[in-house]
Amino acid sequence: MSYEYIGNAANGNLRYKITLNVYRDCFQSDVPLDDEIPLGIYLNNSNKDRYAVANFRLLSKYKVEAPGSVDCDYYKDKVCIEYGLYEGIIELAQFTEGYHITFVRCCRNKQTNLPDQGGSPFQGQTYYCFIPNTTYENSSPVFSGVPSPYMCANDTTTFLFNAFDPDGDELSYKIVRPFQGGSPTTNGALPDPPLNLSLPIQPVQYNAGYNEIKPFGTNNGSVSTVNPVTGLVTFFAPSIGSYVVGIEVTEKRNGVVLSTIRMDLQILVLDCPPNDRPTISSNSGQSFIIEAGEKLCFDVTGKDKNNDLIKLTGTGPVLQGNNGFTGTRATFANASGIGEVTSTFCWETDCDHARTEPYNVNFTVQDDG
Repeated sequence: MSYEYIGNAANGNLRYKITLNVYRDCFQSDVPLDDEIPLGIYLNNSNKDRYAVANFRLLSKYKVEAPGSVDCDYYKDKVCIEYGLYEGIIELAQFTEGYHITFVRCCRNKQTNLPDQGGSPFQGQTYYCFIPNTTYENSSPVFSGVPSPYMCANDTTTFLFNAFDPDGDELSYKIVRPFQGGSPTTNGALPDPPLNLSLPIQPVQYNAGYNEIKPFGTNNGSVSTVNPVTGLVTFFAPSIGSYVVGIEVTEKRNGVVLSTIRMDLQILVLDCPPNDRPTISSNSGQSFIIEAGEKLCFDVTGKDKNNDLIKLTGTGPVLQGNNGFTGTRATFANASGIGEVTSTFCWETDCDHARTEPYNVNFTVQDDG
């Protein structure tokens, strides 16, 4: 869940666009995406009183592409992930203590790292965000996209979970324990928002031998780390299965924490045919110090020794003009090819681009092996 401040209403209230990106495992669950969902909006006062209930309709849905290619459809009949978009406008009165927004649902599908009751999943999830003091007129960070939820067993994998902030606030990342929510009862699976919000939100329970820092196992050599500055995660899972993972991004402005959002993600670890990971390199290093007004250009090359089709992409505020970036943007043409591909990054900087903090740009190469 994320939100965007879009301006004031005629009566002085603030208007926000709320967006929920929801995913379901359509291979392991027959529960469809809801046509309409209720969001609870709560005052951040001592009782966390309910301010309003907003009902959002399902605007669109589609299947997330399975890994592989037309020539290698090994997974087509083994996995199924469906995406749903919920979005709407809410109006809030000025309130210096802020607002909590939640959506609660049950149940998760069967997970390797979460317990069941009698063979059936019983843990739900809560989507949550906090709107701080309304005088900030704040917009939350937004994850730039959801990476493929697929991994191969016994293969180190990196995903970019980076987010962008429309206000240019400072962002940091960490691995967290996902939220619990909802119960497997008729009225509890999609409950009406209660009159008062109970905080903190209860986290999920893990099976023995798993936790939020080691969602793929605590004593089996698994790896799960996140770069707190870039959001780049590194995962290694030795066993196939479905695993719940949580990534949280916190935004700060002038050293003050404004809000957090999180991605609660199921990772499907698959038994994959052998495939070598592609490599990526730059002809001029990975860190640069330049004078404002200068032009910076360098090549980025992706290679794959299996001669798979590879795609090279670049993201970052200087390329996309988000996260509060203004002025002349850099250029980088996304490219694809068989075995090897190169593209050039160029940035004609402006004089007012000088600052002590770095501008981060991320380049990714992905194969279809």
